[in-house]
Amino acid sequence: MNGSLPLHILVLLFGTSAWLSINSIYVQLPILSQSAPESWNLASYIVVIIQVSCIFPFIYSILRNWRREITERIERFLIVFLFILDIVGLLLSTFTYTIQTKIGDTPHSLWLFISILILCIPCTMADVLFMPLIGRLGAPSFITTFYVGMGVGALIPSALSFAQGVNGSSWNFSYSIFIYIICVFVLISLAAYGGILFMERRSNRHEKESIHSTAQVSNEIESSLKSIFLPITVSLVASSFQNAVIPAILPYATQPFKPTIYSLSTNLFILTNPLFCFIQHCISFSSSLRLSLLSLLASLPTLFLLLLSVVPLSVPSALLPICSALSAGLLSLLRTAAASRIAHSPHTKALFYCGFATQFGSFVGAITVFLLANLFHIFISS
Repeated sequence: MNGSLPLHILVLLFGTSAWLSINSIYVQLPILSQSAPESWNLASYIVVIIQVSCIFPFIYSILRNWRREITERIERFLIVFLFILDIVGLLLSTFTYTIQTKIGDTPHSLWLFISILILCIPCTMADVLFMPLIGRLGAPSFITTFYVGMGVGALIPSALSFAQGVNGSSWNFSYSIFIYIICVFVLISLAAYGGILFMERRSNRHEKESIHSTAQVSNEIESSLKSIFLPITVSLVASSFQNAVIPAILPYATQPFKPTIYSLSTNLFILTNPLFCFIQHCISFSSSLRLSLLSLLASLPTLFLLLLSVVPLSVPSALLPICSALSAGLLSLLRTAAASRIAHSPHTKALFYCGFATQFGSFVGAITVFLLANLFHIFISS
């Protein structure tokens, strides 16, 4: 089972759905911002909406720790329900993205925000539901494949947006057509989940097998919670920047340049995910030293984007897409390496803690950026 190529393919397809819908919304921001009254601030609002949906994985986390037998009984039904909810939220957004509602005297995209909240629930729940499921398949390599799948889930909407032509003033097909295509990929992921369950039933060894890795990371694993403290912390911080901070500040960082720079930066930020995630399959970065060095390397383009969002520096416009791609790619590799390290841990709840840390980090990052953007107004404004 550990070397099953069909199962790796199913895990990859299943992983594409984890953040597919949210990634789709982000690559459509150049279109959505034209009709939304929030304009440049739309990204920061969406980031907060995403994190509001984190209340659901938090509730599930509490229930899982207190009543594990309940969550085990409802897990399969809940995952299928979340796939359906994802499609409902996506389709609803096609009817609501041009509607404006006044709250007080200020127009807002209220119904679009509700649609986004609905489709965000499955995405945020994926971290605490999908990770333990993949961890039961019997080999840490499936975790890496799952992260590659999440990267592909970023690649799909990015490639579609290029075909759509969001860089120009007119598009080859509408936002609605874009979402219909994304819904097809969600259904493919649902079918892959069914395939995983089928193959899981055929093997009753996954709960009995003890994973012994010969990789260098195995020498560092201890049986205590301390052994996963570093990768959990890395996953929390990296998720905060990748899922919340950078997507929200990119509109500000690219605002002094042409609109095409924002679109290109957003697409490359999403496009590079699977390419860098796959590196972990070839070269392990899971040791403490490599995780630390990779964290330092990932911080360079990330902090540069943060600087540009606050100070209008005169730099070549090509640096924005390049830094966006490097930031996303290195952060993705960092998260994949940390998750692979955690997957080797004998701690029974290690992967669940990894998923929880991912959501908590994203939540903290989103709230921080929202306050800085809308309360303290530290970012560049037009």
